[in-house]
Amino acid sequence: MILLTMDTQELIKYCKSQLPENMKARPWDVTDHGRAILQTEDQLNAYIAAYGEMHFIKCRAALQNFPFENLTNFEIVDWGCGQGIASLTLFDMLKEHGKVYGLKKITLIEPSEPALRRALSFVKRVVSQTIEVVAVNKCIPDSEEFNELSEVTSSTPIAIHLFSNILDIWTFSLRGLAKKVAGYAKQQYIVCVGPAFRENSRISDFGEYFQKKTIFSRFSQYPYAYTETHHPYGCETMCFSLTSNDINENYVEKAKANKFIDDYSYVAESLRGIVNGNILNAYNAIRAKLTDADSIFIQPHISTDVPDIVVIRPKIGVLIFNVCNDITNAEAQFERTEIYQRNLYNVHLRDVFGKALLNPSYWTAIKQAVFFPTEKDGERIGVDENKYKYAIRIYREDILSEDLISKLNLSWENKYFNDDLCKNVLELITS
Repeated sequence: MILLTMDTQELIKYCKSQLPENMKARPWDVTDHGRAILQTEDQLNAYIAAYGEMHFIKCRAALQNFPFENLTNFEIVDWGCGQGIASLTLFDMLKEHGKVYGLKKITLIEPSEPALRRALSFVKRVVSQTIEVVAVNKCIPDSEEFNELSEVTSSTPIAIHLFSNILDIWTFSLRGLAKKVAGYAKQQYIVCVGPAFRENSRISDFGEYFQKKTIFSRFSQYPYAYTETHHPYGCETMCFSLTSNDINENYVEKAKANKFIDDYSYVAESLRGIVNGNILNAYNAIRAKLTDADSIFIQPHISTDVPDIVVIRPKIGVLIFNVCNDITNAEAQFERTEIYQRNLYNVHLRDVFGKALLNPSYWTAIKQAVFFPTEKDGERIGVDENKYKYAIRIYREDILSEDLISKLNLSWENKYFNDDLCKNVLELITS
């Protein structure tokens, strides 16, 4: 049983521990990248494992400048509540600001019955029995008619509407939702938060339907932060107060229809057209063969050094991976990976540099590889084999090989790459 005494990280670790082994490395796949209406315990746990941490953090970011001082007699409406993460985050912040006493009602709206049951259980465990908790097991309508949600009605003069990781789903009407929300209560607070993508977003579109609003949080940033497993994720917020029920009926939505990508797929998508396609292909091929304990970065900035790909595998080492698109440039690519390797120790990790001088085996913790996407294995690449004998050569057949991780020398533990060194490298790249 999941206990609400767990902190965020304990909850995520618990949910991941309950997954079958074949789901742990890529739990987002089990949820169709967050789009599926969750029906099984595995799907519920996979969602928390994949998105729980970023969901909690993004909700807190959206609520950071919330005018808590204005709350007296109020209720919460959590649209597409999932497992109740947004409501739980808001409730924690209400406690921090001493405003729980004014909360009279929480309405949880969710199409997945198993997710709604879990949300209801979570919420009822943290709120007092004097607070009414209403569960509505329905979808947000795909038309402007919201008669199907007639039971979602106001009981207080103030309402807080939570839209967390829901507005980027395309199966419901933003205009209809805006109409329903606008006339809900006398004083309203609208909290919209989700992933940040380059295209005009549904969050922005939703906000534009409300003409007379006072914004207290609006930003879009990618990457916003990194999860504990070092996946970058974005955050977009549009949060405002509302005393008018006027809706801009003539607003034309700008977001691209039928477009959906989550934070996991957006790492590569955000760079499409900016980063060379061979680098993206290599990134996707390597990432598909990594575990949830590994970290992979595409063109990270390590001070002035920008390798194409960096992989960090605990207990084993760091892989600096460059892509050679032009065979005549092969030697320069090998030299560049050596420079990146030297700079990691000589410049960025000075405390390890002294150890490496005394014991050259420390250098084996940082591996180098160059990928030749246009060449076949065994073809000559015009580089002195002895000069770059420690660099791994990867050819176009290798990148799709089931044995890719072994070819990249990421299979054998290295005692010189301990937990402290792993942490230092990760902090260097993600800072």
